[in-house]
Amino acid sequence: MHDPVFLCGTSRSGTSVIQAALEKDPMCSLTGETHYFDDLRVVLRHSVSSPLSLADFKSAEAYFMALTHRPYGHGGVPGQGWLKEGDLRNKLESSSASLDEVFLAYNHLYAERRGSQWGGEKTPRHVFRIPEIFEVCPRARVVFMLRDPRAVVASYRDWKAMGGLEPDSLHEQALADESARTSASYHPVTIALLWRAAVRAALSAQKRFGDERVRIQSYEKTVSNPTQSLGEFFDWLGAPHPDDMTNVPTRNSSYDSYSEGGGFRKDAATRWKDQLSPGEIRVIEQAAGSVLASVGYEQAAEGGRGRALAYWGTFVPAVVRAAHTNAGRSGNFKSYLWRRTKHILRR
Repeated sequence: MHDPVFLCGTSRSGTSVIQAALEKDPMCSLTGETHYFDDLRVVLRHSVSSPLSLADFKSAEAYFMALTHRPYGHGGVPGQGWLKEGDLRNKLESSSASLDEVFLAYNHLYAERRGSQWGGEKTPRHVFRIPEIFEVCPRARVVFMLRDPRAVVASYRDWKAMGGLEPDSLHEQALADESARTSASYHPVTIALLWRAAVRAALSAQKRFGDERVRIQSYEKTVSNPTQSLGEFFDWLGAPHPDDMTNVPTRNSSYDSYSEGGGFRKDAATRWKDQLSPGEIRVIEQAAGSVLASVGYEQAAEGGRGRALAYWGTFVPAVVRAAHTNAGRSGNFKSYLWRRTKHILRR
């Protein structure tokens, strides 16, 4: 693969299994979640394509150093991970780099450390930043992982750490903080509306840039027939099918403990039917609206009308709570919120 692949989708949509399949090619390495386009690139937007000041370079350097200590949002400490002060400057071989050049240097250093070539990056919420991705990487491809919103809501609601993390990469307090953030952010209407916004953003980008550059990858088709679905995916990339591409690890699942294999499970596509109440199913379908059918999902609500109405009654306080909880996870929260809201409201 000569063009970087950016994986995005809603939270809990299955981007990790696609990343694992891509990395079955030993020469391909995808950077973990950077949130660069929605955070640092917004904060330092004045230096996106012009040389960074020393102070701004230090800020960018600290941002990426922290990501090599702990995952985004988990309190990584600059200098405690594998990326050290001066590494980015040495990679750039320049004292007048732009912010985007620093981002690319970080990605290449990440891949070099793994003994491979840079193959792309995975940050689910970058679905709202696809045009910016193409500004930075004109030859990039974007893959949007599409998953049934009812499965997304169930997985988000039930998320908990299931193992597979390095002992020094995520301490107990950071894990507890993430669990608390997820719990405070949860509401079936909120998650379903975010799903609606993300799908519309992906479809809009596909219409604008073409399906040769933006691919909608079905989670359900991938887990039910991984050989065929992944084969079509690699054909779209114009890349050979990696050996053992379907034997991916189970990681970051809400229900299954970490394991080195078994990442594609057919029951993951329909498990929501047993996990969600009739009221949750109904309100999710109501919030998803016409987008649900437009991407091939059928309604399944039976009963639960009273409970669905109650969920709508608690929606506004839930949005306020979620906004307060996540306000620090973007470079500009007003822009962050508007990008999602405008896709929710679009007809």
